[in-house]
Amino acid sequence: WELEHWNLLRSNKSNFRIGKFFTLKNFSFHAESLNINANTYMTPIPNTSFEVKQIIEKHHVRLCRGHPFNRRSAYLPLNLPDRTTRASGFKPTWFNEDCYPSLLDIVMDKSARLKTTNVRFQIKEVTPCPSPDFDSLVDVVISNGSEHKYQLVFQIRDRFMDLVVIVPDNVVEKICGISASQVMREERAASKGEDNISDIYEEGCRRLRSMKEKSVDADIAVVTTGGEKYFVLADEPLDVTHSI
Repeated sequence: WELEHWNLLRSNKSNFRIGKFFTLKNFSFHAESLNINANTYMTPIPNTSFEVKQIIEKHHVRLCRGHPFNRRSAYLPLNLPDRTTRASGFKPTWFNEDCYPSLLDIVMDKSARLKTTNVRFQIKEVTPCPSPDFDSLVDVVISNGSEHKYQLVFQIRDRFMDLVVIVPDNVVEKICGISASQVMREERAASKGEDNISDIYEEGCRRLRSMKEKSVDADIAVVTTGGEKYFVLADEPLDVTHSI
């Protein structure tokens, strides 16, 4: 392969980058290589499929147990240090640092009806998210007339899978530094021309927008009701300095 081919696999824009699963059709073996041609098809497989979950779960267990790496299993030229160097603190770039429980661990766990686990992950999306054009939290507040609460979800990911978590009212209030009731009071006052939006309100919008793409440590609670699992952010996420 030429350098451009390796760069394609390394690129975040490629559907066939490192860590992605796919099926390969119409190919042939030659010695220790795979030969592809104009009739070869590559189809990405989502990490949520049953077969991929099994592979990832077993791989995660091997990583946590410190099993030796298979140097013949990678399609990029790997220069892994020897066992002595690895024992002194080396971790490959895809290793979940300090062996944090993964999102897959949470999804696959069947041991508890209500359980909270600390996980390290990246926030991909905040839905709904305040508009970048103006500071308003109205879209993330629901009301029944007299009572106001925040309602939103985070789409999160780690090395093993993506997951959608519910962010309850009390956690959003900690993130934004302002309650949903105060948001609605300020919005009503501003619409009547009685007062301007406060600096606290504007800062709350910026804080919520800034959560996107952050890498964080956070507690995720698994709530099972009616035979369905729901994943809930149990407390304000703690920002970490390095990416997942």
